[in-house]
Amino acid sequence: GALGPSLGGLLVQEFGWPGVFGFRVPIALIPLLLLRDLPTPPRTAAREPFDSIGAVLLAATLVALLLALNRAGRGETLVAIILALGAVVGLAAFIQRERTFRAPMLPLGIFRSIDFSLLNLLNALVNLAGFAALLLVAYFLARQTSLGPLLGGFVLAMSPTGGAIGSSLGARTAAMLGRYPTALLACVLTGSGLFWTANWGASPPVWSMVASLLLQGIGTGLLQVAYLDIVTATLPRENRGVAGSLANLTRTLGIVLGAAGLTLIFTIASDGARDFLAGFRVTFLFAASLPALMLLAAISRRGPWLLR
Repeated sequence: GALGPSLGGLLVQEFGWPGVFGFRVPIALIPLLLLRDLPTPPRTAAREPFDSIGAVLLAATLVALLLALNRAGRGETLVAIILALGAVVGLAAFIQRERTFRAPMLPLGIFRSIDFSLLNLLNALVNLAGFAALLLVAYFLARQTSLGPLLGGFVLAMSPTGGAIGSSLGARTAAMLGRYPTALLACVLTGSGLFWTANWGASPPVWSMVASLLLQGIGTGLLQVAYLDIVTATLPRENRGVAGSLANLTRTLGIVLGAAGLTLIFTIASDGARDFLAGFRVTFLFAASLPALMLLAAISRRGPWLLR
């Protein structure tokens, strides 16, 4: 993730846009060739049934919600309303399925704790907010700066680079501050980086772009470690497999909703991209508000959020 934008900039500079996609072909083929050497896993006597219906209902709900946001951005209000209602029905059906199926994909009982539910909402919304950097910064660099592909790719790489740095510091920070306070620190860093980005203006210096994206990325990286650590420690041992699934679900949910929702906000705020800077600023201010709101909500709960 951190190398991708810089490498992409170099490939564009040397080979044009086809080079970016052609470079991926051998990377995709090599793992397929290596799969044949994997050992066959031993068969167990009994396996829990897979909640295929629950998975389909969840996927259908997310698709309906994303399409609703997409159509709303195109001014197709009636279609958007119908799709949104479909998403509500799908969510209700998914919840009913998970309540009644003996081996649910997502055991709903784990959300009885308000703090645990708040943590999962925080993870989804911070990932939603952080996606603004990947969604719009590349367009900003192309429209508002004279940076070449290589330097532009370097700037764009700062967010995932910060994520790698934050992840590497996560365990140490959690040991010093505590897991929940580390999640709050992640909100502060992510929100600060996004707010800084919202105030770039028309011609920001390179150092400002690098620093703000790095700050946002570090916050997001810290959160991933703190979140997974809390979830793993909270759930019973027999539900440890759910921890990884829940982390992927909340993160993915935040990203896909960010792709659709932030695009909708940008389209409205920029008047159909005619005022790019206005749309850019409003979108990043909205993104920065999400970690700030979650920070306030968590602090108001006190409890584990302020304990080491």
